[in-house]
Amino acid sequence: RFPHDRNYFRFSFVGIQLRAPEKVRYRYRMSSIDRDWVESDLGRVQYTALPPGNYEFAVTAGNEWGAWSDPGTVRFSIAPPFWRTWWFLLLVVLLTGGTLAALVTFRVRQLLALERLRTRIAADLHDDIGSGLTEIAMLGEVVRSRLGGEAAPAELGTMTRTARRLTTSMSDIVWLVNPRTDSLPDLVRRLVDTYRPLFQGTGVDFRVEGLDSVPDLRLSMETRQNLLLAAKEMLHNALKHAGAGTVILRVGNTREGRVLAVEDDGRGFDPGGPFPGNGLANLERRARAVGGRLEVTSSPGGGSRLRILW
Repeated sequence: RFPHDRNYFRFSFVGIQLRAPEKVRYRYRMSSIDRDWVESDLGRVQYTALPPGNYEFAVTAGNEWGAWSDPGTVRFSIAPPFWRTWWFLLLVVLLTGGTLAALVTFRVRQLLALERLRTRIAADLHDDIGSGLTEIAMLGEVVRSRLGGEAAPAELGTMTRTARRLTTSMSDIVWLVNPRTDSLPDLVRRLVDTYRPLFQGTGVDFRVEGLDSVPDLRLSMETRQNLLLAAKEMLHNALKHAGAGTVILRVGNTREGRVLAVEDDGRGFDPGGPFPGNGLANLERRARAVGGRLEVTSSPGGGSRLRILW
């Protein structure tokens, strides 16, 4: 039995025929290496780089009349390197499996800790900062009322409006941080809860289509933020600038992926014309941020449709 690195062999042999030694021929064969007997005039053969395994080398001698002797044989084995033994492979499998299990367990614990942190942050923002901003806005209204409305300083009204705007922004932040609202249907319901009262207050028919068929797709916080802000931009423009009688928030699936769209039957606009502000540029940027694109379909007097596909 030889170690794996001693796998170069040379065999020397001689067939004894005193009358005509020059006429002796040989046949040899190495099991697992030679398919058949190899015939030669030489009394030696060399094998290099034999792989691990069990071997038997056999050789026979023949004379000029074609008579062959019984074969002489030698048996030997070459041991595999330790990294190819069953116990080492089993050890590698166990170590790999244990490492993967430890990594998965660690990752799951990290995710659970992150979920708990997000839940705690959402609660703290809602209970502390959100309620504080609401209180500032209400106190501003009370002071403004006591001062007689018109007689109140303009800065007081600005403070109140700023507090209410921050309260709305804080509400969106709390919603984004909350891990219980990570799905696409949650995003649509958030938009409906925010904008339905506003559209109803202006007499605009606000509809939602496709919500029942939307899968419970989990979204990352960044994706939810970009889709939420993009949809709010589209709905805000429809509410403020379109002059529409009907606004539709549509969500669903296409061959190209998910779609979030806002359609209206308002005055429309020329998509190729100049626009004040950065509304469409912001929408395009947010669409790219979620790996999608913005599609704008509109014409003067023909309503408009803005779609984000991702």
